[in-house]
Amino acid sequence: MLDIQELIDREMIREKIYRYCRAVDRLDSAELNGIFWDDARYIGGPFPDDNTPPARDFLKLGMKVTVEDVFAQSMHSISNIIIDIDGDVAFSESYAHCHHISHPTEAGRIALIGAENNAEFKYSGADVVEMILGLRYIDRFEKRAREWRIAKRSLVIDWSQVQKWRGITHGGLYENLRLRGTRGIEDPVYSDTMQR
Repeated sequence: MLDIQELIDREMIREKIYRYCRAVDRLDSAELNGIFWDDARYIGGPFPDDNTPPARDFLKLGMKVTVEDVFAQSMHSISNIIIDIDGDVAFSESYAHCHHISHPTEAGRIALIGAENNAEFKYSGADVVEMILGLRYIDRFEKRAREWRIAKRSLVIDWSQVQKWRGITHGGLYENLRLRGTRGIEDPVYSDTMQR
C-alpha cells in the first residue's frame, strides 16, 4: 500500500512529465529548465550516447533548431505513466503521441521528414506535412532538496506516420472558436484571465 509521501512524490513526478510537454509545445524555456537537473542527460537524440551534452544544453539547442525551426506547431500528449520509486530515485516510462506540423516550405518539410521522404511522397511548394510519432520517455528522476527532477531521459521511438496536412485555419466552426493556441507567452494559458 502506498503511503502519503509516496503519493505526493508520484504526483510531483507526474507533474514534471506533463510540464515538459507544455514547455516544448509553447517554446517555454524557463519552464523547461525547471524539469531537468543541471547535470541531467538526454539520450536518444542526434548525439552519440557517450558524447551527449548536458540536457539543458541539448534542450536549448533542440528548442531552437528542432522545435522552433522545424515545427510550425506541435502537440505532445502523455499517457500510460508508470512510476517506480526507490528512496530518492524514481524510474518512469511514459507513452507519448506527438503531432508535428511542418513549416510550409521545402526546407521545413525536409528538416522534418528528410529529403528522400520528401521526394518519395512527392511533396512540393507550400505543402505542409503532419508527422505523428508514437514514442516513450524512459526517465530516471532524482529527488534533491525535496524536489524531483529528471536526471536522465531516454527518448525511444516506436513508430511514425507522415501525411500531407489537411487541417483548416478558418471557416465553419473553426471561425467561431476565438482563442488560438500560439507558441510562446502569447498563448492563452499564460494570460492572467486564464490563470484564475
